[in-house]
Amino acid sequence: MESLGNSLSLILSINGITCSEANSKIFKVTIEESIPSEFPLLQISALLKNEFIVAPIYDGAVVELTVEYPEHVKRSKEYGLMRYRVFYYEAHEVSNEIGLQYLITCMPEEYYKLNTISDQVFEGSSSSVFSGIGKALKIGTDLCNTNDTQVWFNLDGNRISLLRHTCLHSFIDILSVMCWWVDRYGILHLKNFTDDIMRETTWKFLHNTDESVEKEPNVVIINSPQYISVSGENNTKEGYGKFGLVFSPQDNKHEAFRVQKFYSGAEQLNVNREIANPMKYDSLGLNTTNVHPYYFQAEEQNQRGRALYSNIIECFAIDLQDVLLGDTVYYEMKMGGTVEGVAYTGKYIIIGIETVFSGRNTMAKYTLARQGISVKSNEAA
Repeated sequence: MESLGNSLSLILSINGITCSEANSKIFKVTIEESIPSEFPLLQISALLKNEFIVAPIYDGAVVELTVEYPEHVKRSKEYGLMRYRVFYYEAHEVSNEIGLQYLITCMPEEYYKLNTISDQVFEGSSSSVFSGIGKALKIGTDLCNTNDTQVWFNLDGNRISLLRHTCLHSFIDILSVMCWWVDRYGILHLKNFTDDIMRETTWKFLHNTDESVEKEPNVVIINSPQYISVSGENNTKEGYGKFGLVFSPQDNKHEAFRVQKFYSGAEQLNVNREIANPMKYDSLGLNTTNVHPYYFQAEEQNQRGRALYSNIIECFAIDLQDVLLGDTVYYEMKMGGTVEGVAYTGKYIIIGIETVFSGRNTMAKYTLARQGISVKSNEAA
């Protein structure tokens, strides 16, 4: 167990061996997660010795991580164990040390479960596809109900591809914006951003708050906010994905996240929002009932809706809370007892979290997103 600042404790186990002062020295643990990247990423920088020399690290080795929060910290979920597998590592000798210094990159165990081949066909709503896959692979789920019953085929056999395709054509109503991801605890989510932004907030993010203010369990004090607009021609053409760098398991490196353009730049101001497609056709042009009535509308609607979440706040916190991707937060800037930064005050959705444990220091970088700016301090776009 590694004791951290703010009464936090970090329990790290690699290949069945629990890290301790006797057999390791943990330099840095980073958890990167974002909704666009779909899966979290765990990176560990550590000096490993003694037992780890006898039982070396290997690709696929199980890595278990638990962060023990103090009792006053609000917990988002009842579970706390994070289970990953080694995806890639580097190691080198260190002078005057009997051991190796490792840089280990890990993917969640759910990535390996989902990155498999299956010819299973689902008949029902898109949420039943996620539910069925989660049940078959023993993955926890957090799903919303959808209104899009049809037969869902796995076109290329890969379960991750099926989830991407299903979410893209998922539909609830004419305002729904559907997204999916796996959080750091390995829970598979399918959520409607429109419903999430309207619901009661889980957290309150306060900036420049008087230190004497009484802190409630759901309050996060944030620092150094950066206000970013990723709207405009480029983001509208590219759709969802102007949220910086994400890790690519295929290339083993960070790269900018982009989705394939779904309409050309010349058409971007004239996209028909009222797509009507009463007849449904397969690849041979035959009339079929294979897809739900909003199948094609949902694709345009979801990509456009995601792209509209283009007002971003990036901020930092050193007093960690168990904030999760997809949580709804109320962001408020205060100075001298008055609310300022009116345009940026209001409700946001957490679309990215980077949590860093380094020595006895802790830090989290949060990325918040919504569709516009506030006209009044008590309004959220």
